[in-house]
Amino acid sequence: MKRGKLELKDSDTLQDIYNKLTIDGYLKEPLSVDEQVLIYGISKWIRENVGVE
Repeated sequence: MKRGKLELKDSDTLQDIYNKLTIDGYLKEPLSVDEQVLIYGISKWIRENVGVE
């Protein structure tokens, strides 16, 4: 994620995160630093750009 925009390589990272989740939403294994940074960046963008109605 660069300047609040997703990059092409981020789709692979998101797929890796998805593959680490169980059906209940728990992690099967810890997230890598890149995966954690991507999730943080996405959640920060959502907090700043999506209003609560």
